[in-house]
Amino acid sequence: MKQLDLDQFRDRFNQARDCVRLVTILSPTCLLCQYGQGVIRELYENFDTKMLDGFSIWLPVMNGDNSASAEVQAAKFPVDRVEHIWDPGERFGKLFAKTLNLRGIAWDLYVLYAPGVSWNSGMPPEPTFWMHQLPTKTGANAKLLLAPGRLAQEVAMLLGREDTEMAWDLAFTLHAKGLGAVKAEKVLSTLDEVLVAVDPDKRSMSGARK
Repeated sequence: MKQLDLDQFRDRFNQARDCVRLVTILSPTCLLCQYGQGVIRELYENFDTKMLDGFSIWLPVMNGDNSASAEVQAAKFPVDRVEHIWDPGERFGKLFAKTLNLRGIAWDLYVLYAPGVSWNSGMPPEPTFWMHQLPTKTGANAKLLLAPGRLAQEVAMLLGREDTEMAWDLAFTLHAKGLGAVKAEKVLSTLDEVLVAVDPDKRSMSGARK
């Protein structure tokens, strides 16, 4: 898996400006991120169109996170529709934290960009829509906590689909796939580790990755 080159990523992002772009920022071994990955993989299956372009950024948030564990997770996504990047310095997490006004490192994020949005400066552009799995003390809006049906509806609308009710019908399947992804994993962080990692105050004082 290639490491982050911000200029190359910005160029690739802008080359896909005619598409809906879904950017995820995840830990390879966080159990909450595993749930999110399951949801996103099923989302790609249900919206099987090249007009939905994907970028998955993998960060070393948990102690078990490394490029090898990121490779394992990347292999589970559609090969031709999702570009994977390993970000050992958490640069993406820092940049998106500034764009979204979050404390600490931004991760466990699910960010949508409508066609036409370009990245023209050092900072990522404001998302068209985004969701997360973070506590409110990070500054994340509790109303944007990851809800598979809501995310599917937003994707459907950005793709110009008329059947937005279908997106809500996907909610159960997406939720089930997310739970299935967690159950299938052999290497996962513990819940206690996750609770430390998502807390910007505790994380700075702990042995969690910085």
